[in-house]
Amino acid sequence: MKKITVAPRLLLLASAACLLVLLSGAPALAQDHQLTDQIRYDFDTLKYYAKDPAARLEFDYEANMSSSSLQGGRVVLNIPQLQEMVRKVGKQHQTALIRLLLAHELGHQVQYRFYHTIASGLLMECQADIIAGFLLYQMMAKEFFKWMEDARISNINDPRVKQKLDVLKNEMYAGLTAIFDLGQNYNFNNSHPTSEQRRLALRDGIAYGNIWLYGEIINNPDVPGNTNAYNQTYRATEEAYKKILYYLPGDNLVTWSMRHAKKIIHDPMVNCRDIIINTTWDWDTKSSHPFLFYNHKIYNQGARTITVNFYSQIYTVLRDDPSNTLYWDLRATKGYSITLPAGESRTIADSMQWMASRELMPRFVYPGEGGSLLFCSSLSDKGEQTVAAQHYSDAGNGDDNVVLDGLIRLRGYLSDYIGNVGTILDDEPADDIYYRSKIQIPSTTETKIHYNKKKGTFSLEAEYYYGTDNAAAEAIVARIIASLTSKRYKVSEQEDEDEERRDWDIENRNGVAVGQISLWHITKSSYVVDLEIYGGK
Repeated sequence: MKKITVAPRLLLLASAACLLVLLSGAPALAQDHQLTDQIRYDFDTLKYYAKDPAARLEFDYEANMSSSSLQGGRVVLNIPQLQEMVRKVGKQHQTALIRLLLAHELGHQVQYRFYHTIASGLLMECQADIIAGFLLYQMMAKEFFKWMEDARISNINDPRVKQKLDVLKNEMYAGLTAIFDLGQNYNFNNSHPTSEQRRLALRDGIAYGNIWLYGEIINNPDVPGNTNAYNQTYRATEEAYKKILYYLPGDNLVTWSMRHAKKIIHDPMVNCRDIIINTTWDWDTKSSHPFLFYNHKIYNQGARTITVNFYSQIYTVLRDDPSNTLYWDLRATKGYSITLPAGESRTIADSMQWMASRELMPRFVYPGEGGSLLFCSSLSDKGEQTVAAQHYSDAGNGDDNVVLDGLIRLRGYLSDYIGNVGTILDDEPADDIYYRSKIQIPSTTETKIHYNKKKGTFSLEAEYYYGTDNAAAEAIVARIIASLTSKRYKVSEQEDEDEERRDWDIENRNGVAVGQISLWHITKSSYVVDLEIYGGK
């Protein structure tokens, strides 16, 4: 992060301002070569923040085609499509449109690097929008800091600060409103999410930028005034953003944005259609006790067991324009994960604090409300849906128990989750082969599939901890054991004199070995906690 010469309190204001800053809506460029130069500059800036130096930009001049992102780092921008979109939104929003298109396509490049290949569909498009919001946040943070440095701002009360923020905010909202008024046709492709879903995805990607920004400040000793006292404040603010966005230990941009995208588009809908959530609530309007009390009653009207993951959220919205979601500011989040057998129901009673001011009022967003976040997974016998529900709730709703039990019960279908990969891996020279798993266990930092070529067997290996705190590692082992024993699995420590490793065998109710927990002391000061679930019937 570039060293800046502004007061530390102003840095905090700048970080908040970056949530408001997306685009500067510069006037349209008259000549094509000026346009392509502008596009190249914005592309180079955004690909730097995408950490993708190999990404390359290509221009396509064929009519009736779309911009695209291809494997091998290729981002193809279709100029006729861009010109048609500029005609619809207005030339004053051309810069906004260019940056949003580029950031979205670079979001797909991030997906290619992480997943190696990507499938088309709403889920991947929604995740690309979230990543785009984060990339645009970084770009605008850089420009805003440069403005402060060039303007030699040294006083937080300088009237130019508010004037600049008002200009940036108004330009951003005008540009985004014009773009998203195109709805699904913003990319001329109905495989993309709805207009409101895209607003939500982009807005939450921008909000994620605060986690990045405070991390940069905390880890950068060159930031003026970054003393221990200020550092503690920055850390507390970073943790607050992680909490409201449900950024979990071990998360990164890709894992968090995928989990968030599933909730935005209610993926997979085939399961969510069977879930009915009836919500009632009561506002305590006393200023001395500003709380919202609510009840969710969740019904599973389908024919199979479904795990429902959802958020309840409180935003502040403008009193004079409450329906404009671009102005919504997330203030509180609570998440829940509930497993319901067919035909059963469950009630949740909870509360959250609300906030208000002369200009702002609170808004409660819950499943069934526009912009609500919901994800439904099936524990069907064939295992055709993702098993892993994420660990969302501070209150602890048994998520680890549910998912570990589900994975062990379905361990015979591990090979079904990964198709014919095992056959392909038979060509590899090694006997033991590891590769990334699409199944994720709650609270883990990494999940891998282990394929033993000689035995032709699969197992799922999850890393719960990698760090220097032995006590923390042992506490995680104890938590895993408690989760398993609560589901009547037998966990017993092996009698081994190896000082660098401890293992616990896991047996099901029939005495069959189904997995193993390991605590490794891999170096003088590093510890790893692994859980392995064996494939098999």
